[in-house]
Amino acid sequence: MFNIRNLSIKNKLIWVQVLTSVLVLTLCFIAFLITDIRGYKKRKKQSTISIAQVIGQNSISAIQFMDNDAATKFLDNLQKIEPDVINATIIDKSGKIFADYVKPGNKDYVFKPPFTDNYYEYTDDFLLVYKSIIKNGEFYGTVCMQVELTELSQIEAQLFQMTFVLFLTGVILSFIIAIINQNYISGPILLLIKMIQKIRESGEYSKHVPVSGKDESLII
Repeated sequence: MFNIRNLSIKNKLIWVQVLTSVLVLTLCFIAFLITDIRGYKKRKKQSTISIAQVIGQNSISAIQFMDNDAATKFLDNLQKIEPDVINATIIDKSGKIFADYVKPGNKDYVFKPPFTDNYYEYTDDFLLVYKSIIKNGEFYGTVCMQVELTELSQIEAQLFQMTFVLFLTGVILSFIIAIINQNYISGPILLLIKMIQKIRESGEYSKHVPVSGKDESLII
């Protein structure tokens, strides 16, 4: 079993520097991943709410004239505007479905109340967004949208791959730098230990340890 206490001073210094670098790199990469993923989710939410608002404003006339077909045709354009939307529904002010859209190849999704304005929720693979339809202070209904997050999965996979490569590179570089630096740190200490052993064996206490730096001369 690995035990750092059983290592020499030289190797201990190497491992201390490497473990410190690994800890710092880990914290930095975790912060990077969290920040990037949160940034994507925020942009996706704002984009979806904006699209829902546009749909709502353009559906007011259809709602006023009870033209379900016109509203449904407008929702069908989502396949070209935003292909990530797999379900969209316009709920009238009484809470009933006025028009809906289902992306081909997907199942219908039932949006549940309360239909709160600017409501959003992230599930495992989807983003749900509710946006109220309001004009001149009058409430007409709510646009509900379900968006798949396949792009987020691709981004996460790319980020993890890039992070792993950078992390591995950082660990290798930290090992190299630690090995180079330890000669400057442990060299004088090992020399001092050898001289102490020689003085102890020979009994010549008048011997001095040759120094090349200010730190050691201060100690001696």
